[in-house]
Amino acid sequence: MIKFIVSKFSSFIAWFFDKEKLYKSEYVSDVPKKPEPDKVYILGGAKNPFLSVLRCPCGCGESLHMNLLSSRDPCWELFVEANGSVTFKPSLWKKTGCRSHFHLTNGKVKWV
Repeated sequence: MIKFIVSKFSSFIAWFFDKEKLYKSEYVSDVPKKPEPDKVYILGGAKNPFLSVLRCPCGCGESLHMNLLSSRDPCWELFVEANGSVTFKPSLWKKTGCRSHFHLTNGKVKWV
């Protein structure tokens, strides 16, 4: 619990002083074994993305996997900006473990 509070506080401080790094996209052919912080890995290429993976921003170290196929539930929309930053719709909510719930918009985490 203390680790969770410290990570949330650290995220708030980074946001407050605007030193937070942007989450940037990277197209890959395989899910990375250990995703790097501040990266969103996209499988399937720019024209046919089907899965996205990122490391949870709370600091727990777990990976989040988001389905991008509209034919499967749940499904997220992923938008990649010209600078490589990403936006997910709807919000990302880890229902087990750390239970993080946040929006990732223009590469920035906004906690819910």
